[in-house]
Amino acid sequence: MNTLFFEIYQEEVPARMQAAAETQLAKLIETYFCGLNVSFKVEEVVSTPRRLAAHITDLPYKQPDEAVETRGPKVDAPDKAVAGFLNANNITREDCEVRETPKGTFLFYTKHVLGLSLEHMAEQLLEYVLQNFSWPKSMKWDQADFKWVRPVRQLILSLNGEPLVGKNIMGIPLRNSTLGHRVLDGDQVIVSDFASYKETLNNHKVLFRPQRRAKILKELGALLAEHNASNTVPEYLLDEVVGLTEYPVVLEGHIPIQYMELPQELLVSAMEQQQRYFPIYNPSGCLLPMFGFAANNLASHLDDNASEVISGNEKVLDARLSDGSFYWEEDQSRPLYSEEGDCYYNRLAQAHYHKGLGTLQQKADRLAALGKAINEELSACAPAEVELAARMCKGDLTSGVVSEFPNLQGLIGSYLAQHEKADPIVAKAISEHYKPQGVDDILPVSLLGVVLALADKVDTLVGFYLVDEKPTGSRDPYSLRRAALGLLRILQEYKFDITLDVMIRAALTVYKNQLELTSNTLQEELLAFIYTRFEQMQKDAGMPVELVRAVTHKSLKGITVYEAMMNTRHVQAFLASPEGAQVLGVVKRCRNILPGAFSANANALKQATDEKDKECLKVIQNLASTLDNAETVQEDLQQFVPAARFMEGYLEVTTIMAEDDKTKNTRLNMVHQFYALFNEIVKIEYLNLG
Repeated sequence: MNTLFFEIYQEEVPARMQAAAETQLAKLIETYFCGLNVSFKVEEVVSTPRRLAAHITDLPYKQPDEAVETRGPKVDAPDKAVAGFLNANNITREDCEVRETPKGTFLFYTKHVLGLSLEHMAEQLLEYVLQNFSWPKSMKWDQADFKWVRPVRQLILSLNGEPLVGKNIMGIPLRNSTLGHRVLDGDQVIVSDFASYKETLNNHKVLFRPQRRAKILKELGALLAEHNASNTVPEYLLDEVVGLTEYPVVLEGHIPIQYMELPQELLVSAMEQQQRYFPIYNPSGCLLPMFGFAANNLASHLDDNASEVISGNEKVLDARLSDGSFYWEEDQSRPLYSEEGDCYYNRLAQAHYHKGLGTLQQKADRLAALGKAINEELSACAPAEVELAARMCKGDLTSGVVSEFPNLQGLIGSYLAQHEKADPIVAKAISEHYKPQGVDDILPVSLLGVVLALADKVDTLVGFYLVDEKPTGSRDPYSLRRAALGLLRILQEYKFDITLDVMIRAALTVYKNQLELTSNTLQEELLAFIYTRFEQMQKDAGMPVELVRAVTHKSLKGITVYEAMMNTRHVQAFLASPEGAQVLGVVKRCRNILPGAFSANANALKQATDEKDKECLKVIQNLASTLDNAETVQEDLQQFVPAARFMEGYLEVTTIMAEDDKTKNTRLNMVHQFYALFNEIVKIEYLNLG
């Protein structure tokens, strides 16, 4: 069998796009060859910032020939119709076959299509990839006939170790060479097959993703061991650094000691977010005055230019920290909240939040009112603490540090609160009120932080729905899906006895002081939106979506999030038990007995004359009575166990569709009543019962 290897050589691709590009390239190759109906095997897809390559094996010499049969008009069709068919296929009447079918006698034409050669398949594959690749952002350049994330400079296309040369594909030349490392070895180097390609690039200081990752981890590990340091490298940071280099060399830089008095998060943010450096911690988790970084322009850490590279990186970080230090000193000159004088709360009046939702100061005022309303329901904190924390929590958004390091909002507010000797409970809540900010983020720990977080998320959701800034498709510019998920996680984990509709109504009451409310359906729309997040959250936890819908009746109105979650789990456990399976079997049997257009009639139940029918009616009435008195779904479900046993026996010995209409109607209504009682707890229509 044959082999194919190609390389797309381009300008540097952003690091965050490279791993996804490898995955997409493999899928495009699979789609292309599956469409040709040929055998193939994608051995490897590799990338660096400047290249994307693939190695494919087990290919045939050519695509199989194909006989394509086309049915034409009937033999007695008008001449114009027959002529149209012949002209469309560029054939004569003699090229056609007359064939009888169940629908009549038709003309058939069989066209023999020759399969593509390996060379044609390879060239078309490269065209297919270039035309169909989907980048988050693309551009056009020169005379290229397609868009790409960055300009493509050259291509390699090699079949069985023989590169094709002297051709262009989509305006890009095919060559038998690639380039080594841009700084360390930028010459064109000849390659043939994929094995020589990998070996040659390795020799010319270009490593592929797994090699670069392993090299960084090994050298960083040696650096940490040298200082008895303890580090867990964030995956996002490691992936970014891997994607920024073709030949990484890990070096050590030092932080001027005066900057170590800054908030640790500020130092870490400057290193990780702005410079892609690796902070280094001691075993106690305290930051050390040093950092690791991956250079992309050295052959090794012993390179003669290493000290110069280290010095350059230290100067860049020094400039970042100098700015941070200046802002931090300036930010501490005023309090977060004061009833008089300059403070961050007053500065929020000049900070725009959203054109329809006013300023950040109005946001803080709403949080104070909504936070107190939520706290009143939960009895979690002192009302004065809630109001003060709400007025203070958005203050750092106008600080210099947050303007330079936006990811520190909340944390800097907490540090400023500590600086002005605010209550530690309030300071802690300020740092927590944005949490959780994702599926993996931790929840707020303090009750005051929890109340503030709930108020912040509910205000955000209600506010943006009021000004019609709802998520659409993949578009969610204000992260409302994340806010809804965070809200659900808090309510579920803390088992709070408060419903979403209560909090939404409280938020609408607060907004009445600022906006004219025109929508009568906002609460229902917002509840429906949050419910979709609840479904996804339960699905991620391993719950079948149809079961979640059946138990919640596709609504969280009037029920707490924790109760909805637990009800789903109780029903799942019950239906998985032998007793639950029996109950569900009887319910399903009742559903199948009932005519499609059956209309229940309560009066028909009073007309039971047969002793067995009277006994059945008594069982159903007792079931309804005990369900009214039950306090939990678990209790409800257990009431069905003896009733289902009786109903199973009753259905075995009773002819429901009796000849006497009165008896039939009575029995159908009893069957319906049993089914309806269960359906009030678990909506059968959502379950896939077959």
